[in-house]
Amino acid sequence: MNKFARIKALFKFKQVAYYSVCLEEDEQTLYEEFVEKNTNENLEKLYHIQKWMQEIGEKYGAQQRFFRNEAKYADASALPPIGKDREPYYIEFGKKKANNLRLYCLRANAPKSCSFLVEI
Repeated sequence: MNKFARIKALFKFKQVAYYSVCLEEDEQTLYEEFVEKNTNENLEKLYHIQKWMQEIGEKYGAQQRFFRNEAKYADASALPPIGKDREPYYIEFGKKKANNLRLYCLRANAPKSCSFLVEI
């Protein structure tokens, strides 16, 4: 069965414009569903990912080095990038920790790219 999707603009920064998709007749994007779910379950981890989105969007563009390679079965990347010692940091119980929450995306037209943010 085929599913149809619409692309919806989310945020535009100096270096990157972010988009997400609405599936079928849904008005809410997959990114908005991700935020809603994780606002209750993983607020600090969500905030960390959003800080990365802002940092990439304002300063760097969607360069591959800022995304975690998740291309085992498909051409996908994820935020946050690998490593706990890269700013912005994720802090848990007063210590830098790896953030295990993932926001999967496809980068297009990198490095001045449009990223499609999708939770899988």
